[in-house]
Amino acid sequence: MLEKIANINSNSPYNGGKKKSGNFEKFLHRPNIEREMGKDSISLSPGALYLSRINWQLKEISYHGDEKVLVEFIIDGFDFNTEIDFVNFYTNSRQKFKVSAKNIEDLGSKKALIVFDVHKGQIMLEDERHLEELTALKKIFEKISSSISEYDVNFDYNNFIEGLKDELTLEFQIITNHLYTFINKLGKYNIVNEFVFNGGSENPIRIQKVTVINEK
Repeated sequence: MLEKIANINSNSPYNGGKKKSGNFEKFLHRPNIEREMGKDSISLSPGALYLSRINWQLKEISYHGDEKVLVEFIIDGFDFNTEIDFVNFYTNSRQKFKVSAKNIEDLGSKKALIVFDVHKGQIMLEDERHLEELTALKKIFEKISSSISEYDVNFDYNNFIEGLKDELTLEFQIITNHLYTFINKLGKYNIVNEFVFNGGSENPIRIQKVTVINEK
């Protein structure tokens, strides 16, 4: 499904939930975390140190009670937004990621927000694999950005994944493992390492929705 959003201001703040967003050197935005936790807590945070090691930039983390965590982060110029639901964490085998490429100059004037629905597979905390570039993801965005039209409401963009599915699945496997490792290091939740989610025969990754973004 394709939807269209006009005049989005990418600098508009998100106001929901209890926010903890800061900056460990370039990897976090400091102000709110400093206010809640203090500067020393940021410097010594295992989560912040982990982000610096995997080269992620954390834009925002919001806790909604003890049940949900919303995380927004940047990898290789791509903006990721995801919600982790701990009530159904081990029974729901899928993780959704909203991904945009507002900072990728060579994707042209048409920008897309793509919702990827990913099978969680097996949790591998402390996954040593690093992603310097999201090659497969960039190819998907290039294909979709060059094909976007306001008339493509019923177009199945999953066709663009064929031929890149294995590479794209691997990228999201690593991203998911790094995400869960980061959350685990925050100390609020204890994630079970090597847990295997059901539905292993399901489609490992699919595009749920594509939205056109027109920024001011």
